[in-house]
Amino acid sequence: MLAKYYRFRVYNATKTPLVYASGARVEITYIPWKLAAGGVLEYGTEVKQNTVFLNTAETIAAYGQSEGTVIDNSSDLNIGLKGTLRVTINGITEIGHIHLYIETSTDNVVWPSDQTGFKLGQLEELKTMTIKTTTTGIIGAANFEA
Repeated sequence: MLAKYYRFRVYNATKTPLVYASGARVEITYIPWKLAAGGVLEYGTEVKQNTVFLNTAETIAAYGQSEGTVIDNSSDLNIGLKGTLRVTINGITEIGHIHLYIETSTDNVVWPSDQTGFKLGQLEELKTMTIKTTTTGIIGAANFEA
C-alpha cells in the first residue's frame, strides 16, 4: 500500500556512470490506482519521471544513486501503482544492474535516507534490471508495482 508521501530512488550498480550528455536515460512511467466508491477500481493519470533522475548534464555515478521528487498521496489516497522502468545506456556502461526502490514518509520531513547509517537495502526494492551489454540505446524495460 502506498504511503502518504513517497519517492523513487535509482541505484546505478554498474562500474561506470550514467551520463545524460552521452545519451544515458533512466525513465519511470507509472499509473496510480485506488478503490473508489462501491469498490470500483479507479486508475489515475499516467505520471512520467524521466528527467528527475538524469536532468540535462546530470550523471548518476558508478555505484551512485539519485532520488526522485516527492509524490504527495495525502489527498489522492492511491493504494498502489503499476509502472515501467526504462534504461538507456550511453555505450560505455559496464555490465551490472540498475535498481529501483521506493522510499516512504508519513510527514514528508523524516525519510529513511536522511538518517545516520542509512543503507539502500533498507528500502523496498521494486525492480532490478540487469545490464548485459555495452551497446548504446535502450537496453531494457521492466514492469513493476507497489
